[in-house]
Amino acid sequence: MAISKIAIPGPTVDGGFFGTPVFWAADDSAALGGDFSAVAASMSVWMYQMLFCVTAASIISGALAERIKLWPFFVFTAIFAAILYPVQGAWGWGGGWHSEMGFKDFAGGTQVHSAAGWAALTGVIVLGARRGRFTSEGKPRPLPASSLPLATLGTMILWLGWLGVQWRFAGVPFFRH
Repeated sequence: MAISKIAIPGPTVDGGFFGTPVFWAADDSAALGGDFSAVAASMSVWMYQMLFCVTAASIISGALAERIKLWPFFVFTAIFAAILYPVQGAWGWGGGWHSEMGFKDFAGGTQVHSAAGWAALTGVIVLGARRGRFTSEGKPRPLPASSLPLATLGTMILWLGWLGVQWRFAGVPFFRH
């Protein structure tokens, strides 16, 4: 299994804007030999980074909902996940120019949300307003109300997930001895 390592922390960018794509494969030979000094298994680190990429794509999907058809959105997401997100992620996590300037990213708050926000803004500007949002005269139509109980439930679920991620970046170790 070979997967691009461009956004996974390591010496892939060396202070520049674009890294050299290298192939990554799970190498846990040190752990198999009894050395458990690494923070986590390499496959789990890759999976963690992949989940950050999926989170960024889900932020974009919220902005582009009702503006784009499904297959063009899949193409947009594939380009974002394969090219844009890894390059931007490597700037801060892979030794790129953000990292060289002393940039610290707490739990992906900037790397993930900024990449998604700028991509979503670009998509919204290119695609325009949602269909049916304005009348033929250009006047805005009122949006129907949403469900307050469902919005509250969604907020609670997001908080739970957020707390699950943040504890690790606050310096709490995986396991206590």
